[in-house]
Amino acid sequence: MPFSSWPLAFHRDVAKTIGRIRRSLFPRNAPESLYHYTSFEGALGIVDSRTLRATSVEDLKDQTEICHGIDLVQAEVQRWLELRIPRFLSQVLRCLSGALSTRRTWTFMACFRPTRILRERERGPYCLQFETFSEWKPRLRLPGLHADVQFHRVIYRPCQKREAVHRAIKSIAASAADTTRGDVQGPWAESIVGIHARIASQSLMNLIASFKCCMYEWEDEWRIVCGPRCAAAASAPDMDDEAFKPLIKTGEKARYVELRLPQHKDRMIVASPESEIPCRRIFVGDRCPERHAQCQRIRRALQDAGRSDIEIIEEF
Repeated sequence: MPFSSWPLAFHRDVAKTIGRIRRSLFPRNAPESLYHYTSFEGALGIVDSRTLRATSVEDLKDQTEICHGIDLVQAEVQRWLELRIPRFLSQVLRCLSGALSTRRTWTFMACFRPTRILRERERGPYCLQFETFSEWKPRLRLPGLHADVQFHRVIYRPCQKREAVHRAIKSIAASAADTTRGDVQGPWAESIVGIHARIASQSLMNLIASFKCCMYEWEDEWRIVCGPRCAAAASAPDMDDEAFKPLIKTGEKARYVELRLPQHKDRMIVASPESEIPCRRIFVGDRCPERHAQCQRIRRALQDAGRSDIEIIEEF
């Protein structure tokens, strides 16, 4: 039987199921506010640029978290490869590890806490409060239509991570069976397998980007994770990356994208809206000789932006 596949249907099935797996580990509602710890330079930069940076996963100092997630996927894939499974599924699963490593380049995150704790000063003396209104869709977003932006609650417990990966790979296998016919072979086989591995790896990355070591469970961390949005042309996924690429900026230490809070005019979203300063309060929880002068600089920047309503609360 000639091989045929429906990659867009495959993407919809896998993304929907893995998204449901991820959300099943979350509470019913998002916190009303999230708190982001940063330095003076970070706080001033957020006020001046009216943006929050989400850093490339590949450029994070600590790569153990994301590598641990990839290792969990590899272990589950190996278990499946030891079973009698269709050749096409076997080929896709064998490509997943490399595809996941590639997706790190296209995955960006910003980290938050749901509560404010003063003993977290080592993360940065400035704590910025961001309102969510308990909505699951982040108010912060990237410009244009080529980015997918999601809230993630970090998953710490090993049993939950293993079970989530098991269910995710099972959903990939089921969708591959439902959306393909025949046996892939010939000159286009490698390309077709690569397309499906790329689609599956993007959804898997949206899952394992929320994994973290269980010793940090007390943090109850939340993240905004963003990457290329899958377009209708799922048979050409590289086009999604190319459309997302102009959003990536290069800093001194890492690549990043800028998350903005669009400004609504008369309750209507205009085509190219200005962005608001995204935080509502700035807490300062550390005393040093230059701290008061730094706060004054941030106050002046807020006044220049016409946002004297944003509080700076010095708690030392």
